[in-house]
Amino acid sequence: MDKLFEKTKIGSMELKNRIVMAPMGSGLPEVDGTVSQKLIDYLVRRARGGVALIIVEYCSPDPVQILIPTELRLSEDKYIDGLSRVASAIKAEGAKAALQLMHPGRGAMSMFTGTPPVAPSPILFDWPFLEQPRELPKEEIGEIVDRFAEAAKRAKTAGFDAVEIHGAHGHLVAQFLSPHTNKRTDEYGRDTYGRARFATEIVARTREKVGSDFPILFRLSADEHVDGGLTLKESRIVARLLEEAGIDAISVSAGVYPFSLEWLIQPMLFRTGCLVPLAAEIRKEVNVPIMVAGRINNPRLAEKILEEGKADLVVMGRALLADPDLPVKAREGRYSEITQCLACNTCVAAERGMGPVRCLMNPELAHEGEVEPEADSPKKVVIIGGGPAGLEAARIARVRGHQVTLWDENEKLGGRWSWLISPYIKAKVATLKKMGVRLQLGKLIDANALQRIKPDAVIVTSGYSPIIPQIPGIEQSNVVHADDVLNGKVDTKGTAVILGGGNIGFETAEFLRRRNIQTVIIESGQEIGYGIERDARAVLAQRLPKYGIRVFNGTDVVRIKGDQVYYRDADGKDGSIKAGSVILAYGSEPDNKLIDLLQAGSYELLTVNHCERPEDVYKATQEGAAAARNI
Repeated sequence: MDKLFEKTKIGSMELKNRIVMAPMGSGLPEVDGTVSQKLIDYLVRRARGGVALIIVEYCSPDPVQILIPTELRLSEDKYIDGLSRVASAIKAEGAKAALQLMHPGRGAMSMFTGTPPVAPSPILFDWPFLEQPRELPKEEIGEIVDRFAEAAKRAKTAGFDAVEIHGAHGHLVAQFLSPHTNKRTDEYGRDTYGRARFATEIVARTREKVGSDFPILFRLSADEHVDGGLTLKESRIVARLLEEAGIDAISVSAGVYPFSLEWLIQPMLFRTGCLVPLAAEIRKEVNVPIMVAGRINNPRLAEKILEEGKADLVVMGRALLADPDLPVKAREGRYSEITQCLACNTCVAAERGMGPVRCLMNPELAHEGEVEPEADSPKKVVIIGGGPAGLEAARIARVRGHQVTLWDENEKLGGRWSWLISPYIKAKVATLKKMGVRLQLGKLIDANALQRIKPDAVIVTSGYSPIIPQIPGIEQSNVVHADDVLNGKVDTKGTAVILGGGNIGFETAEFLRRRNIQTVIIESGQEIGYGIERDARAVLAQRLPKYGIRVFNGTDVVRIKGDQVYYRDADGKDGSIKAGSVILAYGSEPDNKLIDLLQAGSYELLTVNHCERPEDVYKATQEGAAAARNI
């Protein structure tokens, strides 16, 4: 890890290593845009973990225009004191502190601001909550330029070591840069140079306000991945113009809200380091340090990027949510102890709902400094079901001082989604073993067994049974359940025809694709992939045809006979598909037989719901934790 932990500089700012924490919306500021203690605790925990530079989440320089209520603000001097607490707390732990400045432009919503959003051009896009923006006149553009510069000056006064101008992801600066959103014919439009003028004026004006010894960073979507949007070809020119204007580093990202969200915060289907090629190309154009993000979730990958000269610093976001101690663990060679980010985007779902950030891998996120209260008296607790709810229930019960045994009839823990969240399962099982939780796997448990164990309390995950539709031929031996395929209990033969295009059908198709099994999906409705995290669903929908997976929407299965699946499409036309295996993926319904049997026991009985959809894994863990806290 010679390169990763090599000292470096951005302008006049010296950094102890080359790891930067990305600016991520946390939902932790107060709703009036001021700093909360929870935000400080969250940032301090990352600083303590050994990162060199923390770029604090987006902060509005505008007195009116904001993206969400829990957005930091720096439009007036009254915000300086609170942000000064943030900067000093970060720096006290040995990290440098930067603040990202962002104007949402057309992304602002009048329900929060009381006024229409503004943009370079009055283009209305067909997307929920987006409104018709007002085109900015030239004099108002100049006012916004000044607001950015004044906010940067306030950030310097507050004790920050640098600022970052957010020119990516479809916010106002990016809206000016992109031909997709900037249709102006004046000096702020027309061509690449005109569209970059707003950004370069902000940089130049900011430099006047903060002086030559205060670094200015710029975040750039080097490729917006939208038709008519900013491309790498134009971004090369933009990067040179930004350097001429006085920036000290460029942070390379990609994507634009709301059209290519999967490139903003890449789901697990994206390869790690997916933005590195863009950064390498931008690095050829300028002489300032290049920072790169994009699923850089382990130190070996980060070291490789730096060694190959693809970037000068690596930007980690979700990786530091999952494990704030990643830098120090890497520096000490404790790689096996690093909790790796899954890119499940649980954290993103929280921000989109404007709630506090959360992480499947790190339940302490946004609860830094809080201590789980011990139980009044330790009890013998049995947990039945090793899915996400049961695993977290076991952890919380043990933390509270109970003697815990976890039972599951399967050898492999994790429930329905064990293959999808295997790193989570592996980390959680290792934690439980270290804590002294007894695991009884591959064993059935019933009321008689519980009588022998004599527990004080039992937490049981509700059972489920797969939905079996009334289709002629469904009882054939080549018809199997998706759960049995995902759990490895059955093997498929020939072409697999999946009946049901919801989350289970999609996940089964991806599971089989990884095993080079030809697959077809038949879905009676028009929507496919429901129940999967939004960005992952979008990626899967794009990739299924490329994988050779055919999808029949609005299609009903009429009957199954031998190796043929007969169907009727939305136009009423009949057809058939040859199938080696037919996989039922219609979802499930509750099965509470075990719970009913356990009701008569002389112990405290608590129940939690099984996890029906992959996007509900985090919710399941919280239900498990709540049950354990009630013992």
